[in-house]
Amino acid sequence: MSYLYYRKQRVELRVLDTCICFSTWRTVKCGVTQRSVLCPLLFNICVSDLLGSVDNISNVIMHADDTSILISKNCYEDIN
Repeated sequence: MSYLYYRKQRVELRVLDTCICFSTWRTVKCGVTQRSVLCPLLFNICVSDLLGSVDNISNVIMHADDTSILISKNCYEDIN
């Protein structure tokens, strides 16, 4: 069996190092596991067009393998 198939993940919510709750386990349908040989190549392919695909109200901050997209508007309707 390949390590790319039948992977599962869940979200853990912590407040002040105390676990509050877990989400249910869900099957991962896309992506590559961390520390795989393909990770650096696939990461570069995925983010290479990111800056060109966001609109002018967004600010993209990229550092190593972490990306944040910040959107700022005066009211919720404009963001939505």
